[in-house]
Amino acid sequence: MSNGLFTQAEALAFEATAIRHRRKSAAIPLTATVTLGLAVLLGVVCLSEYGLFHEVFDFLKGPAQPGDTGQWSVNLLALTGTLMMLGFHVYAEAHPHALSVRLIDRCAGVILPVYAVGAGLAVASLIYFNGADALVSQAAESSRELFAAPSIKAGSPLLDRLIASFPVVFAVGCGGLAVVNLMVSHRLMSAIWPNVQEMTADWHAAWEAREAMAVIRTAQARYAELNQQRDPLLAVDQRGHEVAAAHDIVSAINTAIRPYETWLTDQQVRTGAADNRFTVPQSNLDPKEMAKRLGAFRAITSKSILAALRSAKE
Repeated sequence: MSNGLFTQAEALAFEATAIRHRRKSAAIPLTATVTLGLAVLLGVVCLSEYGLFHEVFDFLKGPAQPGDTGQWSVNLLALTGTLMMLGFHVYAEAHPHALSVRLIDRCAGVILPVYAVGAGLAVASLIYFNGADALVSQAAESSRELFAAPSIKAGSPLLDRLIASFPVVFAVGCGGLAVVNLMVSHRLMSAIWPNVQEMTADWHAAWEAREAMAVIRTAQARYAELNQQRDPLLAVDQRGHEVAAAHDIVSAINTAIRPYETWLTDQQVRTGAADNRFTVPQSNLDPKEMAKRLGAFRAITSKSILAALRSAKE
């Protein structure tokens, strides 16, 4: 789509830019879905942080005693964990290489395997002490009879000691959840906000592209319309334009001097007449001078104008 207003390369560049912005805006629903999923996950993290601090502060507060007044609300105190996540994110965005930010990342990397090991030991203990110990005892007894190894005892003291250590490991892992929540919430917030900015920018760019293409198409249509109106004018030769312009000039002169000619005629008719109450007061204009000037204007004819145009071209 091109005409005299834009070259074909320019028109294709406009269309390509508009198509590129429309394609980017078409990905907004997918980006919005991903961002919504990240926001839901962030809500789960905030809820877990709130629940963790709620349980801690509820335990520290203990049961209300008679006569106690002015105690802090557990729900209000539990919100401090969520506020801490927000504060850490703001600080980490402003100081990404700060020591505290790097320390949180390092601690999270240590706490995650500790929590996983503690959880695994907790599951193992539940299985072991709820029936699996009997299987181990039977296996040990069968091995003793088969290999005649009386030193092997039923059960495994090493496994017993290992499983018995799970409360400490699991407690350390659970206590580190607050640190892990800080790291996870920071990563989620860092991913959500750029997505929101990207969607906003893509939508705005697509809207501007649609508006710009509408203006371009309107300008092209108007240019084509003016070209159609110009074609009949171009069919008339240059001589015809000059004659039409000369007639317009003479007509404009006649229109401009007509009131003065009327006044001059009135003065000539009233010359020598006796004054009466209907006599128009005398003007300061000199009728002879006026007649001379009007004669100069009347001397301008179409032929003289055409002659002046030809001499100007030469």
